[in-house]
Amino acid sequence: MRAARIMRRRAGISELMATLLTVTITIISGSAIFYYINARSTESVNLYGKSVEDVVNFLNEKATILDLNYTINSVTIWLYNSGGVDLEFNQILVYNHSRSLYYLYNASHVVNLNEPTTYVLVDNNPLLEVPRLSSFKLSSGKASTITLLIPQGWQGFVNGRTYYVNLLGKHGNIFIYYQRW
Repeated sequence: MRAARIMRRRAGISELMATLLTVTITIISGSAIFYYINARSTESVNLYGKSVEDVVNFLNEKATILDLNYTINSVTIWLYNSGGVDLEFNQILVYNHSRSLYYLYNASHVVNLNEPTTYVLVDNNPLLEVPRLSSFKLSSGKASTITLLIPQGWQGFVNGRTYYVNLLGKHGNIFIYYQRW
């Protein structure tokens, strides 16, 4: 009998050790789950905050195009920032009613949209955008100009026609202005 009791005792672990192992496994598992959920919720909160920030910036991005001044091969856009954030542009579109003149200016290219394979790199011709769209920033409550030159050999502005200018803001707003030259 005694031999059977000893064998039984040696075959298992004590109740204290079993309890300690169970508590340790529970604490480690709980900690891992806590840190995983905490990381996911932090990521979710950050994404939500970024979304709210984008909406607020969209609503605060406001500009007034005061005037357009033309020459045969350039247009100067007079701007006033009436919003609450710095004004930056991703692209500017210049065109006439029939779209026979249809040019897109962005930070790296000037593209003739009637012939999309016809483009000029701004880096090779820095005077096409003065100041460069990539460095243009207009503070709230300030006015400034942007002058866009038409590349040599492209159709220029003709007196007596109406031309449109669309400015696409960094936060997604489009500012449209047209004027007869």
